[in-house]
Amino acid sequence: MSELSYKFIPLTFISSKSEIKRQIRNTIVFSYLQRQYDLVKEFSEILESTQYGLNTAANDLGKHKFLRISDIKEGQVHWDNVPMCFCEDEATYKLYEDDILVARTGGTTGKSFLIKTPPKNAVFAGYLIRLRAKNINPTIIYEFLSSYAYWSQISEMKMGSAQPNVNAQKLKKLKIPLAPDNVLVEIIKIFEGKETDLNELSALIEHGLNKIIFSSTGSVY
Repeated sequence: MSELSYKFIPLTFISSKSEIKRQIRNTIVFSYLQRQYDLVKEFSEILESTQYGLNTAANDLGKHKFLRISDIKEGQVHWDNVPMCFCEDEATYKLYEDDILVARTGGTTGKSFLIKTPPKNAVFAGYLIRLRAKNINPTIIYEFLSSYAYWSQISEMKMGSAQPNVNAQKLKKLKIPLAPDNVLVEIIKIFEGKETDLNELSALIEHGLNKIIFSSTGSVY
């Protein structure tokens, strides 16, 4: 069985109780998948492409919405507040439904966002890497990016760097536990808050979340 770490890792930019519970839920899900199926793949096998963002300046004027790391807050983007830019290569940098963006440098290295209903003129900034899924529902990848199985790998990738960072080649080496397609359909139901036939996993999640204790400062035990 491939070895992955599932230990809790404190993240300074994730502080809300709901988001911490999501990280723990997803960690339980992918730990379960590894134990049950031992079908671990590298991202290189499930990604169609990786793409660095556009290096240009944000502006009050322009033809394109210019999405930056700082515009992604608590898993949301308020597109009305996103600045503009001028992009001469829209075909390369235009954002589409189900694109996944990952911060590649700075204090939020590894932070991710799944694009849903983007403006038709939206592009993304240079400190982000776009991932596109291949033969897999992008929700599976995105939810994995909010698990401690993912963050433990990102932490190792950042070690030894003066400036925390990851790149496309590093991301392609990430390992993710998967399962047969019919099981992944049930896993997506869990992510969407729907009932599933995976009763054992549902019980494990409920038990795990019930054990979380938050301190008055928001720390988790």
